[in-house]
Amino acid sequence: MTRTALFVGMVCGVTGFAIGLNKRAPYRGCSSLVPIVVASVDMRAGTTVTFDHLSQRSVPEQFVTKSVVKPDSASYVVGQVIDHDVEAGDPLRWDDFPLAMSRALHDGERALRLELDEALIKGDRVDVWSNGLLVAENAEVLTSGGTRRWVKVSTAEAELVVRSGGPLTAVLRPR
Repeated sequence: MTRTALFVGMVCGVTGFAIGLNKRAPYRGCSSLVPIVVASVDMRAGTTVTFDHLSQRSVPEQFVTKSVVKPDSASYVVGQVIDHDVEAGDPLRWDDFPLAMSRALHDGERALRLELDEALIKGDRVDVWSNGLLVAENAEVLTSGGTRRWVKVSTAEAELVVRSGGPLTAVLRPR
């Protein structure tokens, strides 16, 4: 090997190492790591969660929001049914569980499970139509992930949707 080839190899190695360090830079300034609950195995929608389905991992504090399940609350999700498919290692969120959504409902409101486009996310607003009739207006999407989603409607709108018996169409509204 020539000196030139050796020099070029060393420069490439040092450059690669420096680039690698730079890619991890956003995590270097973290004040602390916080444990969160994650899926220990792949879970399909409809799975009843047990402690065997749960694990924990630590993530930088700045990435943890109130929507993430923390280890001290893990017992609240055990026995609940997961709303959509979750892969091993994914953080568990409160909106993954329909029963936890009851906290978002008030008197006169109901959560209704509908087939929705996967592009819709929690917080989006939709009008729900059946057989050319508006059966629910300005319904809030309560969950993200999968096609079967929960939306918040009034009690009267929930009754209209159930009685319509026809195919449902959700139309996205502006915020």
